[in-house]
Amino acid sequence: MRCIICHDYRIEVMEVKEEVTVGNDIVYVPVRIPVCQTCGERYYDRRTFQFLEDVE
Repeated sequence: MRCIICHDYRIEVMEVKEEVTVGNDIVYVPVRIPVCQTCGERYYDRRTFQFLEDVE
């Protein structure tokens, strides 16, 4: 896989914390997603995105 932003090949699956706003609260949800090690671009699959929507 090649990054669509910087075109580097250094993309690794990492655990990151996504910030989700629930009412007046902010919740940090850990998810494992591919992240470009050069520019930080994150790649979400459909399943992860659905999970984050369900949390919200």
